[in-house]
Amino acid sequence: MHAGRRTYFAAFVLAATLAAWIFLSESPETSPVARDRQTRATATEVKRPSSPNRSAPPAAIALTPAGQLRQETRESPDLKALFDRYVQLPDPSGEISFVLAGIAGECADFMGKPFDEMLKDYRSNMRAGDHPDEVRREAELKRRMGRCEGFEPVGGRDPRRYAIQVLHSEMEKKALDAAYPGAVARAIGSRALGGANALADKMTIHFLSEKVDGDVIVGLRQYLATRIFRSDGRPSLQQEQVTWSTAWTLVGCDFGADCGPSSRLFYMSCVVHGACDLTSIDDALRQQGVSEDTLRTAYALSARMSIGIRTRNWQALGF
Repeated sequence: MHAGRRTYFAAFVLAATLAAWIFLSESPETSPVARDRQTRATATEVKRPSSPNRSAPPAAIALTPAGQLRQETRESPDLKALFDRYVQLPDPSGEISFVLAGIAGECADFMGKPFDEMLKDYRSNMRAGDHPDEVRREAELKRRMGRCEGFEPVGGRDPRRYAIQVLHSEMEKKALDAAYPGAVARAIGSRALGGANALADKMTIHFLSEKVDGDVIVGLRQYLATRIFRSDGRPSLQQEQVTWSTAWTLVGCDFGADCGPSSRLFYMSCVVHGACDLTSIDDALRQQGVSEDTLRTAYALSARMSIGIRTRNWQALGF
């Protein structure tokens, strides 16, 4: 791949980092935003508390190039070819580069080792009580490795690290308003790891008010978890963290994050645990060890947090 094209592979971490530093030193004012809420299928035995009225889905509209890329990424057998095609397109919003960087992150899980060795590594992570479907697990691992062929570490560098480094060059050219919100949200977490920070809080509220979507929700997870929880020795802390993390995953689903069978939560459940017949986000969460009681509590908490975001009640998110 051409050096000039490489810059597109990683369009966001530096811009996100630069944007974060800009915002952390000069926070914008927040303002309200209204978003329609999309329905999410849940297992019948888990009852979600009532929530605001949901509008009917909008009529089908033509996908943007970035939207088309997201759609093709889910089923493409050749992510390298997909990357090479989309990296050449104009990307004024930075969203294409953000999605391409996500492809790099996916493929980093399936590179660097032969199939037999990688299968052995994933099998070693199984838990007591797992009942793996080995035929489907092996088929899924082969499919994931196959669609990532062509992505190799450059100069022996770790693929994740390389993806981050390449993102920097394009981000240097982007002003804050041009930076993709999901990338900036991730930067908040990476640059404010010391716990609650007043300026980072203002920046977080700005993005939840003005630019909230699934990418922003996923990106803000690290900062919000860091600011809420402390290692204070309470026996209940770990369970509280599991409940909050599960709830925030559900909030992401509410705002458009990929929570379907093509998402990482599903395919890694198949590769790691051999659980390849999951049909809902609830099933995938259970496979990660979330209990029924925790799931019910997390649904109630996610409803409060989603309503808080939509009504700008930031106390519902712990502010």
